[in-house]
Amino acid sequence: MVVALTTEMPILRGRYTLKKKVATARDHEVWLAVDQNENDLLVKAWPYSGDRPDDVLRALWDAELRNLFRLSSSPEAEARLVVLRDASIDTAIKHLVLVTHAPGYATLEELLQNRAGYDWLRELNKGEVRVQLWRGLRRVALGLAHLHEQQMLHRAVNAAAVFVNPDNGPETMRLGGFEFTVRVGGPRFGGQETILIPPELAEQKRFGVASFESDWFLLGALAARLLARAEPRPGDAKAYAAVLEKVNSDTTLYDVERAVIQGMLALHPRARLARGQDVVDGIDSVLHRIDEPARLSPDAHLGLVVALGERQPLTLAILEEDETIQAADLESQRAFIERDLQHEPSIVRRGDKSYILLGHKLGYWLNEHAEDEHAQTGQWALGYCHGPVGLLHGHQQVKLKQVPIKVLDRKSLRKYAAAFRRNAVSWKAYLPRPEEGAVARQRLQRFHEFFRVINQIDLLFSDAQVFAYERLSYKKGPPEEVVLRQRPRERPPWQSASRQESLIGYLTQEEYAEKNNGDLVYLGAEEALRIQADESLFWKIVNFDKDQRTVTALAKKYLLTQKSRG
Repeated sequence: MVVALTTEMPILRGRYTLKKKVATARDHEVWLAVDQNENDLLVKAWPYSGDRPDDVLRALWDAELRNLFRLSSSPEAEARLVVLRDASIDTAIKHLVLVTHAPGYATLEELLQNRAGYDWLRELNKGEVRVQLWRGLRRVALGLAHLHEQQMLHRAVNAAAVFVNPDNGPETMRLGGFEFTVRVGGPRFGGQETILIPPELAEQKRFGVASFESDWFLLGALAARLLARAEPRPGDAKAYAAVLEKVNSDTTLYDVERAVIQGMLALHPRARLARGQDVVDGIDSVLHRIDEPARLSPDAHLGLVVALGERQPLTLAILEEDETIQAADLESQRAFIERDLQHEPSIVRRGDKSYILLGHKLGYWLNEHAEDEHAQTGQWALGYCHGPVGLLHGHQQVKLKQVPIKVLDRKSLRKYAAAFRRNAVSWKAYLPRPEEGAVARQRLQRFHEFFRVINQIDLLFSDAQVFAYERLSYKKGPPEEVVLRQRPRERPPWQSASRQESLIGYLTQEEYAEKNNGDLVYLGAEEALRIQADESLFWKIVNFDKDQRTVTALAKKYLLTQKSRG
């Protein structure tokens, strides 16, 4: 008998507690739950009958779990998808259970039912609102492309499959609903229907011919609903035509927005915008068009303040490029920079607050201008360059095409600040944004670098406790006895780790510290950092002679033999 799920029920041996039922589907239930640290999670549970799932169900479950674990393992997955946290078969309640994690657990479907209650769904006439929605759709598109890379079809891309945090808006949109999607050619457990389905599937009256192209069609239908309010009535035979008409007649959309949506909604699969990179590129073109900064006036410009002077690095770089310019001629230097940045310079992202402005002859460090670093506001009213940098290219860069750059040296700014700022527009809209997944990759890289540094420091400290020695005498015994004396190392230890101790001083300290095996000395390879477990290499200290600076030791293996006999 299947156990009915209830509020406050512990599942998976008490690791999670059910809190609230979110939805009931034909073959499963969806619950909000918390883990033992009170973190919110989403639980989906499929009941089964009998003492255990039948062999076919279990085999399908195992196959899909392998796909899902692989799907959730990349650094970018958490920024695009509802990722898998845990999965198991709970025999106590007779359910197959999946535990997933995302920034929010409300579905986009729920929010669209009350579109008026959310600014970022209601005010579609504002470009800044549509930009947020397109960025959210870009995340969903990247998630769908990630799914396709694993040769998996979603087949239910709709508002009910997109999870979001209502308070934080579109940036939290994550694609879900793929827990029981299929690999190409495989079976399907079941899922949600959608109002508008691809024409090729509607003609077949079944899902058996689903494809990557049909998934992108469904994303196009979601985009049309989200941005053009295209919501045909369920069962409407003219739903496809109604959606296209709504998209074409929406005056708030730019042509490029309509083109991307129409591209995904093309009737014939081969004519459809249906490659992940093509869809993402199309969305990027939409973002560029909507977020394109407006020229405030014919005199509008980007203001760049530069540090010039006889000993300034930027001046020295200019003099190397143009020998006719004098070090004291700041005006000629200013004009040189302005000419260098005249024809479509590029901005390359180098960090959260630092960029490189690429001219034709020089590269310029670009930061926000402020009297000091702590006075930066993040508004980028003016840019500031303190010195040159080598010319380079990177993926995160944009070309400046619409607005010229005006240059003023730092000393002249005090005199002409008001006039220079009058027609200056903010740099902020022109700065390249981080690539999707870049933040996750940077965090993972820093995490790895942290462990590499810690390991290296640990090795250096260990190396500082290695002493070179010479053998003064050896008595075969039994017991074996050896007299040692320190000698200089061929390679000195790391200065910061070394306490400038002698061999006798270090061993005396270890013995008096009453540590386990503190009276043992390792006699292995010179400057060895990896100590072998071979007991024949460990000797027990029996005497220190500080005047002669010698250590007398007995073989540990002999002592162990004597102890076992006693």
